[in-house]
Amino acid sequence: MQDLYTEISTENFQKRFKELLKLYNGTYAELAKALDLKSETFISNLIDGSSAINISTIEKIAKFFGVSPVWLMGYNVDKHYEYKRMESL
Repeated sequence: MQDLYTEISTENFQKRFKELLKLYNGTYAELAKALDLKSETFISNLIDGSSAINISTIEKIAKFFGVSPVWLMGYNVDKHYEYKRMESL
């Protein structure tokens, strides 16, 4: 069985990531460090779409902000929906 939630809507990700950032009181540098990401520039690039996002980074961001990675990817699920990866059979 293949995982159903594999495609990332870049436009929806950007919109939802910006929404989460409005709630964050720290700097992009602090966020990048907390998420173990490359740099604050990488955060900016995620926002404007000039850097590609991968599932691993989605999961880090979702965990940090306490939201569903599936929601962050752009799917119409509850923002706080509990998502568990399904293994291939």
